[in-house]
Amino acid sequence: MRMSVYEGSLYNLWFGLLAGNYLTGLLLHLHATGLDLGVVAALPALAMLPQVAFVARVRAVADRRWICGGLGAIHRLGWALGGLAALFLPHPWGLITFECAYGVAWLAMGPINVAWAAYMDDIVTLPIRGRYFGWRTGLTQVVAVVGVLLGGLILQALPGTRGFLALMLAGLAAGAANVAMWPLHPRVDAPERRGAGGVAAHPEPVLNGSGDASPGAQAVGRPPWWASADAHPGSGSGDGLGPGLPPGGRSARRRTAVPSPHRRAALFFAVWTFVQSLAVPFFPVALEGPLHLAFGELALLGALAVLATALAAAAVGRWQDRRGELDVVAYGMALLALPPVLLWAALRGGTPVLVLAHIVFGAGTGMVMLSTFTLNLRLAPAGAREAHLAVWYAAAGLGSLVAPLLAGPLTTAHIWPLFTSASAASLVLAAMWRWRVGPSCLGRGSPSAPPLPATAGSA
Repeated sequence: MRMSVYEGSLYNLWFGLLAGNYLTGLLLHLHATGLDLGVVAALPALAMLPQVAFVARVRAVADRRWICGGLGAIHRLGWALGGLAALFLPHPWGLITFECAYGVAWLAMGPINVAWAAYMDDIVTLPIRGRYFGWRTGLTQVVAVVGVLLGGLILQALPGTRGFLALMLAGLAAGAANVAMWPLHPRVDAPERRGAGGVAAHPEPVLNGSGDASPGAQAVGRPPWWASADAHPGSGSGDGLGPGLPPGGRSARRRTAVPSPHRRAALFFAVWTFVQSLAVPFFPVALEGPLHLAFGELALLGALAVLATALAAAAVGRWQDRRGELDVVAYGMALLALPPVLLWAALRGGTPVLVLAHIVFGAGTGMVMLSTFTLNLRLAPAGAREAHLAVWYAAAGLGSLVAPLLAGPLTTAHIWPLFTSASAASLVLAAMWRWRVGPSCLGRGSPSAPPLPATAGSA
């Protein structure tokens, strides 16, 4: 698990150098329009959609380190190399080249999401997931602060093309170091391929009908979600995810079937991601446009947000282990509803409001990032885990694909109405999760019900 912290630290160093405000700055340097900004914001989501088709291939690879490392090389290095090439090409070919390279890089990230989540599920047991991933996120986000500050220093010291060239070279070096970490990870075979040299880290928990985790239970040969229906009273399938039939056969099943907890959560977060993607990808547009911030100021504010992410994730990890994901997700979503309005208020409030907006955004990001990842692992049934993980990421990708394409052209003249609408919708969704959707997914009769029991085992 320590090796995962080292690898994640290098990833966040690389991401801090190339993403966020600096990605928007590069696009504007390449003469991108509002529509171009929307397209680039949508490309990661578009690349997430085909990953459902990669599930069988991911399951067929016993050693998932090679998926994460091999495709990780395309993702990390392809992004930086595309940026380097774009800086030497005339307009519009430079912009087109970067958009193509950026899209290919994120296309490689789709299978990595599934393989990495399954790999971590095999080595981090349920009782310590909140603490471990909170600690991991906190440490790796501190390294991201270094990347953000370093990127700001580079662009402040080297204006124009020279600065972006230096930034891409630094990102290339950090990406190569990240990829080189994967062969050093311990081999943990996929559960269905164990016995050929891999190790089984711990028994996989399976959700039962009440949403609880049954220690050590194994779901062998369970069909994927699209081939099964939820259990109903009297169906003979007690886990709420199996293929049991209610009295009356298939016609009755069609009349009474409801989405599984994992499907309900995936659909809800697809909607929430859509709403967030109306505003969040365009924060740099507001900061560099109407708010007129320089790269040095953006670096300091970005570092502050990342530091808030680190502290929030580290702080709520143990709380999540005690209380479950319901509260952490709800409060994190409520926090993330505020920054778009705070950025608008910064037109009059100035620097103090900008600082508050970045702290709130970072804290909410840390809470949601930690809790939704562990929630996904908790709800995915063991027998079809990779398929469920892929569907979750694909659903989120669908939500964040359409929104930037719709919102991009509006950022020129209507950015503040767009931001306030996204904030209001996000608050409504946070309340829906806390009082309706979350309890139904986690099998709780009320938000104050006790946390889900943990499985036995250690990593």
